Amino acid sequence: MLAGFQDDIDTVRTDLVALGTANTLQDLLGEDGLNSEKIADFMLSPTELQTEELYSVNAYGSAMAPLFMNMTLWIGVFMLLVILRQEVDDEGIPNLSSRERYLGKWLFLAPLVSLQAIVCCAGNLFLGVQVASVPLFFLTAMFASLTYLCIQYALSVLLQHVGKGLCIILIFVQIPGATGLYPIEMTPDFFQAVYPVFPFTYGINALRETIAGFYGLQWLGEVGMLLLYFLAFFVIGFLLRPYLTNVNRMFSKQIAASDILNGEEAKLPARRYRMDQLFRVLADREEYRSQLAESAKRFMGLYPRLRRGGFFFGLAVPAIVTPLLSLLGFEKVIMLTCWLIWLVAIIIFLVVIEFIRDRLAHEVALDDLSDDELRDLFRARDGVSDSPAPQPVDLKGGLK
Repeated sequence: MLAGFQDDIDTVRTDLVALGTANTLQDLLGEDGLNSEKIADFMLSPTELQTEELYSVNAYGSAMAPLFMNMTLWIGVFMLLVILRQEVDDEGIPNLSSRERYLGKWLFLAPLVSLQAIVCCAGNLFLGVQVASVPLFFLTAMFASLTYLCIQYALSVLLQHVGKGLCIILIFVQIPGATGLYPIEMTPDFFQAVYPVFPFTYGINALRETIAGFYGLQWLGEVGMLLLYFLAFFVIGFLLRPYLTNVNRMFSKQIAASDILNGEEAKLPARRYRMDQLFRVLADREEYRSQLAESAKRFMGLYPRLRRGGFFFGLAVPAIVTPLLSLLGFEKVIMLTCWLIWLVAIIIFLVVIEFIRDRLAHEVALDDLSDDELRDLFRARDGVSDSPAPQPVDLKGGLK
């Protein structure tokens, strides 16, 4: 016990010596005795903090401007694609290829989306948004707008109304997941994992650099990522456009038959059949007819069940999984994102089976053409045809 008291006394003595050395006790007591104000200040703030601001902004609006500017640019591009026709007016310009049409329409839209970026930037300057570099501020917004044009134009042209739906889904997912509202470290793990794939992430960060100030080569890195998105989606749309003409025709036909949605007549190059299909028909019609009839019969036996299954699982899975995710404590934004991803998957599945059905219908119709008509079709494969596809014939157990 005495040894314990000795240790306590030694500890108190050490603390008193330390206080005396640091003059802390004298500062608290003062020269004339106990100083209550100094003791209160010490208790309220035992540690003095020195704050140094880096990349400060003049207002909350300047801090939020990158997010809302990117939203404005994305929605502006989307509205142009909805309001303006996607099909190219080829009056007086015969034999335009699919890629020429794609490039021509893109070149028409590019100045418009650049102009909207200029107007958006000018409005921000008028409202008093802080800008570190006005030229780069305008340049970044214009390039982000062109990047969003490449993304949305490719989706809208290649997938028609489904692509437009994907554009809407993308903006809803990117608002909470692209570091526009909060630092990515404060968001759920899901968004921390997927935010690097969002184009908004790089558009927002690039505009932040031009507003709050530049940090090393950060601006170049963000613009470089936007450039990758620009090139990737431009190349995808430009290269895949000729190979999805049948899909576009199918969409146009289905939309026109629905009498609900607005759609355009697909005036695309008449490359409806592959060359190997034409050669097979010309070489041996009987073998072609036999193989096609078997494929059509097998697919049409599955088609009603596939279609009903797609609609059923499209509704049933979210209805069952959503309550389970709620019970497991998943956040609402994660559940919404999962639901949207599932919806996209179901749409793609339904599009695929409709495309297979449409392709089989065209192949069946091919057998009904004469040899001269087949040769004319081959010669016109790079031209533009306004005439409807040949009506499919009725095969036993096949397509109707």
